[in-house]
Amino acid sequence: MNPTKNTTDKLFLMRRIIGLELRLLRTEKKLTLSEAAHQSGVSIKNIKLIESGKSFSLHKVAILSAIYEHELRFELIKTS
Repeated sequence: MNPTKNTTDKLFLMRRIIGLELRLLRTEKKLTLSEAAHQSGVSIKNIKLIESGKSFSLHKVAILSAIYEHELRFELIKTS
């Protein structure tokens, strides 16, 4: 089953919000992309993709959250 455009748009928006939050956390910690990559083991390229909302790996997001001293939580909420 292929997702509808509406679903695809919502997923991109969620990835974009998470990416922006991670970028904010990284900059608040005064970490460069290079420093975050070194500490996390996630490549600079992948961090850029995550921060821009173009890529999403739960594992990598969790690692980045941890080095930014934040806990990653997901909550499923019924929408209708």
